[in-house]
Amino acid sequence: MYLQRSKGIVIKSYDFGEGHRIVIILTRRLGKVRAVAKGSRRIKSKFGASLEPLTVNEFMLYRKPKRELSIITGANTVRSNLILREDMRIYAYCALMLESVDILTTQDNPHPGVYDLLAGSLEEISAGGQVPAVTWLFIFKLLKVAGYRLDFFECPACGRKDFKKPRFFPGEGSLYCRRYSHRKGVSWPLSAEVPAAIKKLSIEYVISKKAQGEIGNIIKKFIKYEFGKKLKSINFLERILNEDKRVDMNLKVMKEKNVFSGTDNPAK
Repeated sequence: MYLQRSKGIVIKSYDFGEGHRIVIILTRRLGKVRAVAKGSRRIKSKFGASLEPLTVNEFMLYRKPKRELSIITGANTVRSNLILREDMRIYAYCALMLESVDILTTQDNPHPGVYDLLAGSLEEISAGGQVPAVTWLFIFKLLKVAGYRLDFFECPACGRKDFKKPRFFPGEGSLYCRRYSHRKGVSWPLSAEVPAAIKKLSIEYVISKKAQGEIGNIIKKFIKYEFGKKLKSINFLERILNEDKRVDMNLKVMKEKNVFSGTDNPAK
């Protein structure tokens, strides 16, 4: 057995036994680590809020070769990322990023590129970046690192780059122009705006709401297609977004009825 120190981001945690917790950590040096934080659920635990998802810590880990579960002996918080957990909409997008990392990485296999990508994306959101845009770009890059090549910029059949009514074929990871989109296989339609919006993502984290929705739908469909199931975080994100839509609609109706001015007469 030996001690190792590594900076890491908490991916998720869950209860284990009486008073303990299992924590999944993405570290830069050691890769993804599963570890037990003994006594972490007790009121006077030394860990405090350091084991909350998205928190960045300097971890002290007690590890044994060929043993799946390590032991967390210390966790000094470097960045709490509390701002990412206070807003449910922001947290829902971040949760999707965390679950994607958990699925696409293997335990005890160093992924410094993935760690830097996740840390940088979380910092961008904390600094006020457009949350959906940052999230979708993160997942595109993560899929690329994991070996999935998604090409939205050139039709593989004719080389065309100015798309009109294209269709995305997840089995090939390619976007076909209208002329060659009648081929066999599962496919989903996209507007011509999406390829340009995806290209714009690599330059700046700003895209239109319409493009946000379309890109998000394609990513969600692709993940379900590839892994055979819908991620829990996607269900959570959709519930939050649907709730936001209902609130916006109610506010719009209230404004039209002049509810805020104390009258039920429609606004002129």
